[in-house]
Amino acid sequence: MGGSPFSVLVIDDNMDDGFLAKRAILKTGASCIVEVATDGHQAKERLRDAGPFSLILLDFKMPEISGLDILKFIRTFNKTRFTPVVMLSSSRMEDDVKAAYSAGANSYLRKDLDLSEFTAKLTVVLRYWIELSLSPIQPRPNPEFYRIDKTNSNTFAHG
Repeated sequence: MGGSPFSVLVIDDNMDDGFLAKRAILKTGASCIVEVATDGHQAKERLRDAGPFSLILLDFKMPEISGLDILKFIRTFNKTRFTPVVMLSSSRMEDDVKAAYSAGANSYLRKDLDLSEFTAKLTVVLRYWIELSLSPIQPRPNPEFYRIDKTNSNTFAHG
């Protein structure tokens, strides 16, 4: 990524869920910066003042400013409109999934209460966005920057 570390913004009004997501990301072993915003106002501030972020993990249901409203802001704000957004939710309702994709989500991931299952899901998500997906806002990292630990296919190792 030309010297820029991979950065993730976690937006979740439930501090426990936000911490769980951050912990799960760090447990993957990926070399990245993780920031957490705990409400829609804080999220908008971080999106305007920081970044650009490589990936955004966004809670679907939040008070005051919903995840869908934040997603619409992300898609209309020039600095973030191409940033990949993964919606996180405990909901499996078809209408919620459709609403997320209609608003511009790149993925919809069901939250797990089990840390190991959630970490496994986030490992796959991070692997995809770090290693495979090309981004119009950040060039791909040097192949040696992130390499898969061949002894454990669920982890990344910093080269």
